[in-house]
Amino acid sequence: MNCKLYLSLSSFFLCFSIYAQKPIIVTDSVVAVNIAENAAVFQDKTGKVPFGQIPQQTFIPNKGGAFSFSFSPDVFWFRFQIANQSKLNHNQWYFLWSDGLNNYVDIYLPQPNGSYEVLKGGMLSKASERAYKGLFPLYKLKVLPHNTPQTFYVRVKAGGSLNGQLTLLSHEAVIDAIPNMSAMIWLVIGVQLLRVLYNIILARYIRNVAFRWYSFHTVIVTLSVLGSFGVT
Repeated sequence: MNCKLYLSLSSFFLCFSIYAQKPIIVTDSVVAVNIAENAAVFQDKTGKVPFGQIPQQTFIPNKGGAFSFSFSPDVFWFRFQIANQSKLNHNQWYFLWSDGLNNYVDIYLPQPNGSYEVLKGGMLSKASERAYKGLFPLYKLKVLPHNTPQTFYVRVKAGGSLNGQLTLLSHEAVIDAIPNMSAMIWLVIGVQLLRVLYNIILARYIRNVAFRWYSFHTVIVTLSVLGSFGVT
């Protein structure tokens, strides 16, 4: 009897330790936090579970420093908690998602009345509803209350394989990071535009129908990607 009781209690505490989440502690010295290391994930295989039922689902701890999953049409929900113990910064925090090519990346912000505000993002989200402008999936939080742990949710539908990071950044960290991120993105855009121009020049001299269709395809794809980022 005692043995069975011991095993039952051990199983209970083991499950509790696995699924319990520790909140991310934010202090005045914190400028950036990798959310993936402190998050849990629920994989919605139907893609139809409404947000009202998400908090009751079983979340398991995310493994590693990124959200990495192989190709899947499923919807991924990520959950994490933040406890702001900063005495100076209550409303100048941002979430930065690393992959701007995912179809949908929506962040659910808790409100004082218990509801959630949705910050929409992703390539297929409407430009008029998108929470950010320009090249970076940068979501601005409103108020991060002092000493009040809050639970956040992120809904991601990648449209392919998923390998992204979500970072909590202070306003100062955003200012420092934007120049480097802009330089890298414009470098990639420049290389892609040179590739398109090179294909167009070759298509003028290579009288091959398949190659010319390929060149036309690269132009359309490049314009669509640049359009999704707001460049065009």
